[in-house]
Amino acid sequence: MNERRVDQLYVFFATLEANPPATALSGAEIAEQHHAYLQDLKDQGKLMGAGSARDSDGNRYTDGGRQAGGLIVVRGGSLAEAEALAKTEPYCREGQRSIKVIPWQRTWFED
Repeated sequence: MNERRVDQLYVFFATLEANPPATALSGAEIAEQHHAYLQDLKDQGKLMGAGSARDSDGNRYTDGGRQAGGLIVVRGGSLAEAEALAKTEPYCREGQRSIKVIPWQRTWFED
């Protein structure tokens, strides 16, 4: 039987705020900071994947009536560390999105 492997990860599930607060930054500036945030996570070896929550037609996924922004999957030491990291994500920091952090154990089998 093949060996089962587990990797502790955390999923950030972002939803768009219906009435986000005004911010001094433009949408383009927040997007630029968001991409820099993702690159920094990658450079630290924490980013496992990220992307918009959209269907094959490009429509945003809706969760309970709220439009999803996207998902970010990170490697982290603890749920508290992942939650602190999520709060610094630029869209979340600027109040444009809410992020729910979900612990996830990725499982796979070795050949």
